[in-house]
Amino acid sequence: MFFSYNTTLRSWWFGNSTTGIEGGISQLLYENLVDISSSGGILRPFRMNVYDHYVPSYKFRTCFFFRNPGFVEIGTDVLKPFSIKTWYVTLSAMLVMSAAIKGAHWAENEYLRLPIKYSFFTSIVVIICIMAQQGSAIIPFYLGGRIVFLTLLILSILLYNYYTSSLVSSLLSTQPPVLHTIKQLYESNLKVGIEYQPYTLTYIFQEKHNEYIQKLNSNKIYCPGPNFFPPEEGLAMVKQEQICDLAEIDFLTPGFVSFMAQKKSQYKELFQISLVKMKENGIFNREENIWVEKPPKCLSDLRVVAVGANALFLVYIILVIGIILAFVILAIEIVWHKLEIKTKS
Repeated sequence: MFFSYNTTLRSWWFGNSTTGIEGGISQLLYENLVDISSSGGILRPFRMNVYDHYVPSYKFRTCFFFRNPGFVEIGTDVLKPFSIKTWYVTLSAMLVMSAAIKGAHWAENEYLRLPIKYSFFTSIVVIICIMAQQGSAIIPFYLGGRIVFLTLLILSILLYNYYTSSLVSSLLSTQPPVLHTIKQLYESNLKVGIEYQPYTLTYIFQEKHNEYIQKLNSNKIYCPGPNFFPPEEGLAMVKQEQICDLAEIDFLTPGFVSFMAQKKSQYKELFQISLVKMKENGIFNREENIWVEKPPKCLSDLRVVAVGANALFLVYIILVIGIILAFVILAIEIVWHKLEIKTKS
């Protein structure tokens, strides 16, 4: 059987509306100026009443491609080697040991007449110093108090060993959580750029109800942008990234692309049968393997994770609180000392 055909070219794919019938291929089909499209369109419910789709031939995806920096909940990563219950038990043990040290010191001072006295809060400071592997300037003189100190030192070294080994092994052997959503991408410190494509701009315009797409658009894509890059330049920015760190986030909702025809076209059955046979014979898969590039595979199971400021947020907070508390206590001690001098005089 012989046949001939005429090809009509348009400078754009679809129009800017949901159906796209005001321009491009869809307008030609809607106005019955052509019988079938030579390029595909995404299957969408609101297009079904305008023209017919044939067998899906390709899965359309557009995504952000980047090196995964991971994300952490501020202040929680530093606690992860121990569960919350373990931390509660540790704090309780520290209070019990503080009471034991204070009790041993009181007994030594009361019955053995030692010249040194210190408060219960001093024993708490001693406990914190030992648990932080800093030692203590105050050491009991007799066997009873020293047994308490020895027990505390054994407890601190065991906790320190379990904590540090668990933390280091988790950083070396596990990957950080992968960013999965536009919201996480927006809240990350990554810079964002896109390829200048009509469907990308149309999607941004249509998704006005999506808060984080609009925030991503106004705060990262167009600020200080516009950050539009051709594929070569965009891939060059990702080229130096480690393969095992690469991650993706879908920008447009993935959909299947198929050839389109006039509504109730006389050629529908003919093309439908031909395309189904091509799919069954593996021609679609063959073309996809030729034209669609597969992501590189990660062949390494070892990864070193940089510990960021977010993971150590709680540590910095403790440092700031300690500095402020030290100055507050110093001020109280100065005032207390001056009042004692006035009272004695």
